[in-house]
Amino acid sequence: MNEREPVVIKQTTVTLPFLDDEVPALYLADGRPYIPVFAVCHALGISPASSIRRWRNLALWVTARKLPFQTKKQGRRLVWCL
Repeated sequence: MNEREPVVIKQTTVTLPFLDDEVPALYLADGRPYIPVFAVCHALGISPASSIRRWRNLALWVTARKLPFQTKKQGRRLVWCL
């Protein structure tokens, strides 16, 4: 693992407010949850690829991080999280 890559302390699921969808959440040492963008897009029914391109120009992207996400079948991969 790269030294500059943040270490994920815990990976669990949380329920999104107002949408009632369960999505994965990654917790870093600071205790804040980071939700993968693909999960948010899936809950909203929109395409992650085009959304990421558009959202990168918004103020909400200031807190975005690329974090290692552990999948059941594909192993660990880096995903954008908010």
